Amino acid sequence: MPPALQSPESMSLSQVETNFWLGALVTTLQGSIFVHYMPQILSQVGLDPAVATATPALDMPFLVHSVITAVLLALPGLVSLGADKVSAPTQSAIALLMSQWEKRLDSKERRVIIAMYDTMMKSDKPIQETLREFDPDGDGKITCWECKQALSHLDIPEDQCETLMGIMKRRFGDTTSLEIETWFDTLQELNLNARLADLDPSQKKQEPRLQHLGNQLQSKKTFVEIFNDLDKNNDGYITEEEFNELLKQKKLKNPLTEQEAHKVFSDADSVNVGYLNLFEFMNMMRKIVRVGIQEIGYGYLPLAWASLTAYWLGFGMEELGLVLTRLPDTFFMETSMTLPQLSATTEVTKLVQAILVAVALPISIGLTQKLCNDNKIDQVRFGLHAAIQVVMAAETLYLMIFASPVLMA
Repeated sequence: MPPALQSPESMSLSQVETNFWLGALVTTLQGSIFVHYMPQILSQVGLDPAVATATPALDMPFLVHSVITAVLLALPGLVSLGADKVSAPTQSAIALLMSQWEKRLDSKERRVIIAMYDTMMKSDKPIQETLREFDPDGDGKITCWECKQALSHLDIPEDQCETLMGIMKRRFGDTTSLEIETWFDTLQELNLNARLADLDPSQKKQEPRLQHLGNQLQSKKTFVEIFNDLDKNNDGYITEEEFNELLKQKKLKNPLTEQEAHKVFSDADSVNVGYLNLFEFMNMMRKIVRVGIQEIGYGYLPLAWASLTAYWLGFGMEELGLVLTRLPDTFFMETSMTLPQLSATTEVTKLVQAILVAVALPISIGLTQKLCNDNKIDQVRFGLHAAIQVVMAAETLYLMIFASPVLMA
């Protein structure tokens, strides 16, 4: 949110300086767990588990062992990278379906959405004041009552408010409140789709969409932080001149030309007021910039750490009790006293391992969600990464708890 709406305790933390290889290292940690359980995995897929014990030599068994090890180390990273690549066309398909759904709005609903959006954007009130009216209690959510009150303060007729409530209800169900960003993003999406639906076919052909697939930010800042940097006077808006500062600072991997920048800004400024608010800016940036997977990769870190800890803790719990009994021999001490030998049972060890992995999974998903929120990454992309983390955790638990050790001759 703009600085005027942020309290110190809710300000976003600075992002970690990341690159692709650091993100890959995190997933490699998870892959190392699978290497430890190579015999069980080979047995599961019908291969000879003896390959896992091949000794270093210039022969075929060790070559196969090396290849399988490399594949297992890279597997989590490759799967997550593949899901990340799939997320782009998947999100585009979903957006197309949603756009088609919005076209089902009748002409009256479309006129209401356009008129309401124009009224809000052309209001003389600063965006900070407008947002405060929608969220007077500052909880970050908009209730139906708060929405009606705010719209009435903008002199928007009650029947238009009821129309908007009905559209929102069809999309989100009987929810009592929505996140303020979700509400404004949805209203903006409804407005854009309503305007497109009202164009005739010849006009639609003249509406090219500027897409820079794979374009990335050179900056490690979030879209909100970039907006705040560009908004020099902190009025909650950025002009085209302020937006051009983004190009001068060379924060885009594939810089836009002046003509492309003007086209992007004009498309985002659908009401032609000469400036963009935070939500219009973020919507524009999502169209021309794709956040790199390395920004999401750190979400896998808690699960990788917990998996490695659980694996080695299993050995520790079984062998820690032997340390006391071997202490005299280690320091060449003579004693006739028999020292106690403590060792956790297999059931206790597996229980502790399961708890570690089970606790780490929601932490990883929560961290991934926060990274996606900070970088304004769509929910489809987040969902695919969360699903991969669930599968990895399930496979890790299966190998640690249920997969029996493979006996090799």
